[in-house]
Amino acid sequence: MTSTKATLWGLGFGVCLVLDQMIFQKFLLNDGNWLVSVSHVVTDLALGVYWFTISLSLFFVFTIGKRITRSEEIHNQLIEARNWASHFFLALCSTGLVVVTLKFIVGRARPSTMNPYGALPFLNQPFNWSYLYQSFPSGHSQVIFCVATLLCVIWPKQKPIFLVLASLIAITRVFSLMHFLSDVYVGMFIGKYGSQLSLDFWSRWVKLPFSKNSRHAP
Repeated sequence: MTSTKATLWGLGFGVCLVLDQMIFQKFLLNDGNWLVSVSHVVTDLALGVYWFTISLSLFFVFTIGKRITRSEEIHNQLIEARNWASHFFLALCSTGLVVVTLKFIVGRARPSTMNPYGALPFLNQPFNWSYLYQSFPSGHSQVIFCVATLLCVIWPKQKPIFLVLASLIAITRVFSLMHFLSDVYVGMFIGKYGSQLSLDFWSRWVKLPFSKNSRHAP
């Protein structure tokens, strides 16, 4: 990441902290509106267990397919696909570990536990495993941006579409009152750039997939 990008991400985080309370109050006091209702449904698209299952399932399917195919061309394509599925699973694990560690250390209270008329939402109980104090950062945002980043490896030209869709899904965590905007923002950052680092690190043992077609994790 360049210094310019790092600066912009840092400024964006500061803006999110300023907006946290305002957005929190608006949606907590309007829990019955349609956006909140839709968000409660859409937000599950970023549930980690789904994507862990998908990545492992794809790995086994591609591995078995590689063993039974008689076509050398298809065999090589399945090796690439298997390597991609491996990196998909490893990126989910690597970025997920970062998120779980931060959740425990920071111990930020979730919006649903707080008084909308209170002070800025910085209530923390560090080193806490309670679900109610695991708001920062957002695991759903980390997961869906990890998914988007790995999809960009296969279809780099569709990068804007993947990132926009991931952003729309991630923001439902705010509308569903499960996270503050800054939680989601940091989750997005970890999902995107953590996946890039994961690809670089694990490529020492697992060959980078589709390396001739795209720059990994753009």
